[in-house]
Amino acid sequence: MTSSAEIGLLIPAETGWDEALEWGGRAASAGAGRLWGTGDLAGVALLAALARRVDVRVGAVVGAGSAPTAVLAKHLTGLDVVAGGRLDVAVEAGPGAGAVLAVLAALGGGEAYHAEGPIPVAGARCLPPAAQRPAYPLWTARPVRAPAHAPEPAGTPAGWSEAGLGVVEVTPWQG
Repeated sequence: MTSSAEIGLLIPAETGWDEALEWGGRAASAGAGRLWGTGDLAGVALLAALARRVDVRVGAVVGAGSAPTAVLAKHLTGLDVVAGGRLDVAVEAGPGAGAVLAVLAALGGGEAYHAEGPIPVAGARCLPPAAQRPAYPLWTARPVRAPAHAPEPAGTPAGWSEAGLGVVEVTPWQG
């Protein structure tokens, strides 16, 4: 792991509100900097609402090609507003991740955007824009799961593995 990478708690998409609230509180108490959600954005929306109740940042881990990028950007800017400007976005490292991150960076600020290339975008604009300026922080992600006999990664709450939670390693995107 590089010195610029961070570890965050990965909450499965199917986690319910009470369980997410419990893990959010435990993560904040243990000093975990971020909770990350995967899967559909409904799970990330739950985490965005959680950010209003627990002192922790939340993030969405998405795959390149998981949805049309301009549509994804619209959903994410709305979630950043709901989360009170406490949303981070990570794209799973791999082919196409850089192009997705570039479009998300451009659209997160609310300005009209046009691009040709790997992900063509014709006049897209996200309103309202992200609550953060110029947009939400962008990361590349690599989900990791420690072997059952390995100690839990530093900064994660005790019992994460028994609860079916995972860990994600994120690195700031240097667009």
